[in-house]
Amino acid sequence: MDCAKRYTFSAKEMTRILDDTIDRFMEYQYGKGYDEPRARAEAVMDVIERLAESGSGFPGDDIS
Repeated sequence: MDCAKRYTFSAKEMTRILDDTIDRFMEYQYGKGYDEPRARAEAVMDVIERLAESGSGFPGDDIS
């Protein structure tokens, strides 16, 4: 079973996603005191989970 999906994001959407990831990274590293690798991993996973929960809100969902 192929679990991979392809998504298309505009430059504006990518900027928002990257800004959100950086904000979350800073929160984990400096706000919660996580070391850099853990803060990075937590931030990326948070953003991926948030995007996955939005489901059909992704542009490009219909790409096969």
